[in-house]
Amino acid sequence: MNIEKNIPLPERKKRPTKWDFLVNMEVGDSVSIPTKKSSSTKSQISRAKGLLCPDFKLAFKDEGEAIRVWRKV
Repeated sequence: MNIEKNIPLPERKKRPTKWDFLVNMEVGDSVSIPTKKSSSTKSQISRAKGLLCPDFKLAFKDEGEAIRVWRKV
């Protein structure tokens, strides 16, 4: 067995998620997301926002069988 040095680590491929659209939102943009469990969906979006775009601020509003998400900052 030979030990080799200076071999670069391969880049890790990022898997697309259903929340990737957050990165493309501009201030004032909103999106309506159909859901049956609004609190669970809000938690998922907040977690994704923290990982994808932590400097964004979002606002949520329940709309019956959906929630609306706005980008504030």
